Amino acid sequence: MWQQIYLPQANSRLTRDLTSCSIQETGFDHGKRDRLSLWANLMKTSILTGITLTLFMLLLVLAAAFLFLLQGRQTLAESVDTAVARSDLLEQELDRANADIASVQATTTAVNAALTTVEAEKFNLSGQLVAGEQETENLQATIEATSGELSAASAAMSELQEAQARFLQQPPRISIVSPAAGAALPLDEPAAVLVVAGDLEGVTAVNLTLNGEPFADVDVNDELLVAIDDTWTPSAAGTYEFGAMAVNIKGIASPVVTATVEVLDLAVRNAEIRDRVETSVIGLRGLEPLDPVQQTFLTTDELRRRIEDEFAEETTPEEMREDAIVLSAFDFMAADFDLYQALIDLQSESILGFYDPETDEFVLIGDDDILDVDDQFTHAHEYVHALQDQHYDLEQISDEELDDESRFALRALAEGDATLVQILLINNNFFSAAEIIEIQAAFESGDTDLLDELPPILVNQLTFPYTAGLEFVMDLYFSGGYEAVNAAWKNPPRTTEQILHVDSYRSGDAPQVVALAPLTDTLGTGWRLLDQDVLGEFGLREYLSQQLDETAVDTAAAGWGGDQYAVYWQETDEALVMALRLAWDAETDAAEFAALYSAYPTRLFGVSGQAQPDGGECWLGPDVICLFTDGAKSLVVRAPDVGTAVIVAGVIRNP
Repeated sequence: MWQQIYLPQANSRLTRDLTSCSIQETGFDHGKRDRLSLWANLMKTSILTGITLTLFMLLLVLAAAFLFLLQGRQTLAESVDTAVARSDLLEQELDRANADIASVQATTTAVNAALTTVEAEKFNLSGQLVAGEQETENLQATIEATSGELSAASAAMSELQEAQARFLQQPPRISIVSPAAGAALPLDEPAAVLVVAGDLEGVTAVNLTLNGEPFADVDVNDELLVAIDDTWTPSAAGTYEFGAMAVNIKGIASPVVTATVEVLDLAVRNAEIRDRVETSVIGLRGLEPLDPVQQTFLTTDELRRRIEDEFAEETTPEEMREDAIVLSAFDFMAADFDLYQALIDLQSESILGFYDPETDEFVLIGDDDILDVDDQFTHAHEYVHALQDQHYDLEQISDEELDDESRFALRALAEGDATLVQILLINNNFFSAAEIIEIQAAFESGDTDLLDELPPILVNQLTFPYTAGLEFVMDLYFSGGYEAVNAAWKNPPRTTEQILHVDSYRSGDAPQVVALAPLTDTLGTGWRLLDQDVLGEFGLREYLSQQLDETAVDTAAAGWGGDQYAVYWQETDEALVMALRLAWDAETDAAEFAALYSAYPTRLFGVSGQAQPDGGECWLGPDVICLFTDGAKSLVVRAPDVGTAVIVAGVIRNP
């Protein structure tokens, strides 16, 4: 500290001396030069000393500054500590503040939610208030309307009471239920007479008259409803009028109600109708009867009994079971289908009439003896069959020397011929417009439940002769009249192909004869032949249509030239073998069949075919179906396994 004080003072002194020297220099001389030199040297020394002192001073300043900084650092550290402590306090206060803010925000949210709820409740209350006001208005309107309705009801009640009073003054009600007005009654047969009368206060008497003469007077014990049931047997043909009247307990009589009926001598009437129908058929068909034709009526119950008796005489359920197995080989039905009962039901419910060429019997089916419009329409059809039988011998339809295909084609000719006559009767105004509507309604109202339940093959076999046969005969008729149809009877079609394609018939396209080698020895013990016959184009189409669409069926069956099938059965294992050999008009037809037929077993079994070493193709399902093609011939084999099918195919292809 002393040095710091001293040195500045010495320097001040030196500065004063130098100043004095500068002032005195104006009186310069040589004596003074030495002094100046001395002073100059002294000044040099003083300058160095000053510099040294200055540096020393700087060091002192730096030391003081360092000391100051050291002290400031300590102070700063203390301030930092204080600031950290203060920061911690501030953070704590901030946390408390944030917590307070969060609490305030939560409170605010809750308050807002409460406000929203209050607003919603306020809105709902407002809506309820409006709805309540609307409901009040509606109730008020309802009250007013109800009051009006009560007034109206009261007025209506008064009117009803007045109407009741008037009604009680009305006469009794009476109706003749039977015989119905306009009914045609058979001569000498009892007819039911039923009259019903009623009155709210009671009927005391019912009077019946016939043609104005008393028929029955019945006293009644004041009954509210009474039925008078009686019978009447007309003894003479003519027109009759029934009259009926009832009296109530007040002595009020009903108006007389009447029902006019006609009593007919059915034998005479039906003879007149038959004569009219037969005369028209003869004129249209151009065939004169060679012998009288007798007609028989059967009720539906009598028809069923007759069919059941004929089935019992001609076949057995076991034989029909074998027929079902044969049909199952072509997937037409299950092997255990009850074909026996199905055919009885089908024929009993679908036949309207028939002509039996074996007995020359003309039968109409109906539950009465009167020939109505439907009976006349059926009579015309069956009478054509009688004429066909007398001129062309219909017994050939059941000729056992013909195969099924030939008999089926001949039947189509017969049914088509008879159906065309029915159409010609309609076109020639034999029936009135009302009668035609009645005939059409009868066909449309037929019960189809049984037909829907039967396998389609049975229904289609029943209808094919009528539909396809009609088209065949119509083609002949429109090209050459009944002369062309008569020529067809002299040279009848022998295949369903000729029925389906009349050009094939005209060109004389006869079926090819196809032979099948016997398989009993090949199949071994237990196997027996159930059936061997011709499937025909109709049967082939029915078979294919179960899995192929109509276009594919048309293409696949086109070019059919002939066939032969055989079905074998092994009872122990309930196994069957079916072989169908097809002959085609050309190899291209066989190729088309093969290309399209493959879809049948593929869709039936849901599998693809497997190529065989000999060129065939087999499809494996519950059993096996194989297809082989040899030029213009095809072979379909169905068997329990591939090995059996291949062996069967080898025997048939290489007999």
